[in-house]
Amino acid sequence: MRVAIDARKMTRTESGIGNYTRNLVRALLEEDTALELLLVCSATRQQHRLESPRVTEVCFPFPPTSPFTQFALGPFLRLQRFDIFHAPFDVVPHWLHRPLVVTIHDLNWIINSRYNSYNPCFRLLSAAFYCYSLAVALHEASRILTVSHATRHAILEYAPWHASKIHVAYNGIDRERMSPLEKDMAYRTLAHLIDPGTPFVLTVNSVRLNFCTAVELSDASGQYE
Repeated sequence: MRVAIDARKMTRTESGIGNYTRNLVRALLEEDTALELLLVCSATRQQHRLESPRVTEVCFPFPPTSPFTQFALGPFLRLQRFDIFHAPFDVVPHWLHRPLVVTIHDLNWIINSRYNSYNPCFRLLSAAFYCYSLAVALHEASRILTVSHATRHAILEYAPWHASKIHVAYNGIDRERMSPLEKDMAYRTLAHLIDPGTPFVLTVNSVRLNFCTAVELSDASGQYE
């Protein structure tokens, strides 16, 4: 099987979806030794290269979250050989003529556009684009992956007719960047904020962490786990 993945956010710039994509690619290659990957990369060619004979890169020189993804990427990809396309974010190509898997991380633009920007003009234009993009992604997808049951429930409230497509695949932890910290060291690190032994709650913005999702993609018949 040959899986195409939109890897344009997998650049040297810190990116939650970029980290997600990078670790997804690594996990897929480890999980299935016969799998081949076609990575759609940006024009800058700044990806963290994966040295594998089973990985091929093609360059699509347009921003990932733009109308070019929706209206030009599909015809571009039809010139390539692959069985399934995975979009790790909710801007997907039209006219792909292949099974599509899309990962939906959240519905922030639909739930409340203020989560994303304080600028009312930017919110108005961006919300229109992202709400349209999400509706298209949900409609076009053969399978929809969500990273939590909260996102799954949000999609069901917004578009319950897509229920049969949705599968929850939790984010995983990149242990090269995250490891357990001894309690004493944690308190020493936080000494300028709280007294040692003080109970505290740590809230983490997962967008900035290096997560991956383990996904099983079966044959091109459109049956996904």
